[in-house]
This record gives sequence, structure tokens and C-alpha cells, in this order.
Amino acid sequence: MKLIRYKHQKEIKLGVVSLDETTVISVSEILQQTFEHDMNVLIEQIQQQDIQTIQKYLAATTGGVPLVQVQVLAPIARSKHDVIAVGLNYQAHVKEAERGFLRHVEKKDPPIYFGKRGTDILGPGATIPGCYDVDEKIDYEVELAVIIKKTGKDIPVEKALDYVFGYTILNDVSSRGLQRGRIQWNKGKSLDGYTIMGPCIVSADAFDTSQPHAVQSYINGELRQNGNTQDMIHTVAELISDYSQGITIEAGDIIATGTPAGVGMGFEPPKWLVDGDRITCKIEGIGTLANTIKKRTKKSEG
Repeated sequence: MKLIRYKHQKEIKLGVVSLDETTVISVSEILQQTFEHDMNVLIEQIQQQDIQTIQKYLAATTGGVPLVQVQVLAPIARSKHDVIAVGLNYQAHVKEAERGFLRHVEKKDPPIYFGKRGTDILGPGATIPGCYDVDEKIDYEVELAVIIKKTGKDIPVEKALDYVFGYTILNDVSSRGLQRGRIQWNKGKSLDGYTIMGPCIVSADAFDTSQPHAVQSYINGELRQNGNTQDMIHTVAELISDYSQGITIEAGDIIATGTPAGVGMGFEPPKWLVDGDRITCKIEGIGTLANTIKKRTKKSEG
């Protein structure tokens, strides 16, 4: 099941994509509940019987609004907390990052976490406001993002996947100049418009993390990142379990699981994003998230 947040006839709705992926059916039409047209509310309130009702509906209908007639938005407009981002979780990316961050990571080392702001998450097709006036070294990172479905703490690895609502794609746009200049990465990862997600949330039952899934990014059609979820140093279950030790996770929390090799800073010389570049992120089993970066128009406040 693929859930999306979309705009149709000036109204924002939550919907499910048809099995042939040509149409979208509103959740309110199926369940007679709006969930306030907010994915976080749906994640908190939807019951297993509701999911079964949706699945039965999809199997029995070919209706809905054609996807080409709607604007697909970020599945979650605003994260409840900062995105829980994981750094250096693909060994090949560790090697290319060492030149920039002087940090060597071994497989036995614990995960690296940092917070990434998600106050205004962009979706498919949205223009990324490039803050070139703040830092010209703008980079891209395709990542598998995990959406948590229920509250938990001190979760054992063997039960960790029971806490997953679904999966989506996250483009962790990064300001490398700011990131390199600080011990903590939050500033370099959190400029406005630098968190992009979509196009959908694939329900946990439809995305088997024990199987390999290609993780790729393209810049103007050129393949840059070409990894696989099997290359992750710490698995999804391990990350959920490790992070939850002593920390409560809640429904709607987002965990970005790291990026494979091929980011701009990994090239010699680096290939930073320039004004007008088209970034296309793909994860097998989820879909495609494509955006164009444009130099922002700076507006003074006050």
C-alpha cells in the first residue's frame, strides 16, 4: 500500500495509490474519516482494521482520480520532532567522507545520529531554495527514511520492525561548508527547504528490509549514487533499537538511515549542486523523488 498526501482542485487530501499506480483514492472516501488531512494524525489514529479495509477496497476497485491530475506533496508536511538522521551508514560513503570530515568509522562503531529540521518538508517537484549566499557547497543525499507508528522505548532488535509504519525517500540536502566548519552537523543539514521527502509512504508490510533495494541518485540524468540497502552498516531494526535505548520514539518520528557513496563532496574536485540542477532520487520499491534547485531570493526579516 502506498499512501500519499496530495492537492486536487485546491484541496489537500490523504490518499492511497491504486494497485496499477495510475490513480489515487482519498482515504476519507474509503474510511469516512479525514484524519484532518494530516499524515501524522493518520499514523497516530489508523487501526489495523482500517488498513485491511483499504487493502480490500484497492483489490476491488479501479476508480479514483488519475495521478496525473493531482499535485503530489510531501507525505508529511512537518515532522513532529527533528528528523533523526544517521550519518556514515554505508561503508563506501564513509571512505569518501573521510577526506572532508577526518572521521574513520568501523563496522563495530555505534551509529552516528544528528538532528535535521523538518519544519517545512518539501515534496516531489518542489523547488529547492538554494542558500548560495550562506554556503555555495550544496550537496545531495538519497536516503531510505523510516516512519515510526507507535510510541516505544528500550526496544529490542527483534521487535524493532513492529514499530515501523512505513518507508519513504528522503533527500538530505546538505550545506557542506557549514557542516565541515562545525563539530555538530545540525546547522549544515537544516537550512530551510533542505529536507525533501516523497513521493509516498510505502506501508511496512509492502517493503521487506531483509531484501535488497537499489538506492540511487541522478543529477541532470547522470547516475551519481548507486547503492543498495544491503550495504547499510546498521540495519533499520538495529537503528530503531539502538536509538530507543533510553529515548522514547513516537508515532510520526522519521529516521533517515544514511546515504550511499557518490555524493558531490566525494568527487575530486567536488561536484556541488549549481543553480538549475535537477536531482532525482530513486529507491526500488518506493518510487522517484525529483526536484530542481534554484538560487533563493533572500528576504530580510523585521
